[in-house]
Amino acid sequence: MGEERDRMVRYLLEQAPSLPAEVIRQKLAASHLALESALVGVGEDESRSREGGWSIREIVDHLAQTNIRAAEELRHLLAGRRPPFPPVYEGLLSGGAAWVAVDELIAGLKASNAELQAVLATADDREVGEVTARTIVVVNGRQSDGTTEPETFPIELEWHAYAMVQRLHAIDHTRGIRQLRVGLR
Repeated sequence: MGEERDRMVRYLLEQAPSLPAEVIRQKLAASHLALESALVGVGEDESRSREGGWSIREIVDHLAQTNIRAAEELRHLLAGRRPPFPPVYEGLLSGGAAWVAVDELIAGLKASNAELQAVLATADDREVGEVTARTIVVVNGRQSDGTTEPETFPIELEWHAYAMVQRLHAIDHTRGIRQLRVGLR
């Protein structure tokens, strides 16, 4: 399982920090657009169904909750400050995932996507120092039997890499939503 983790860590620590702010903005926006497109037409019943892990509504709530916290942490990083603890933990959900209408959950996700993008819009390519945020990352590693197993670990990331983790987070959950939607039909 360590191969996926090693590849992600190398990317985050070696490649992401050299990406221009505009490239990061474009990549994050594209991941949010794909995510929002994957949710078009999701109804109440479909949002509650699950195969194994989370339901679509839980994924949507998780992303909205995470994005709002991530936007605040990114704001600190871009200002050259370390975000206060605790970090954004994996598996973050609100109680609303159980009772809020799916359309409202999706609207909340779209608003949180917009907020994260708005914070990133303030970024430029000037140095903000070597400040980092402690980030909790989950990497799904493929097992020899073909199944996947999540590996969770903390890592210190500067703002470029931190923003790219948010992109990867959206991509991963978009994939999960698409798989759920196909499996539920």
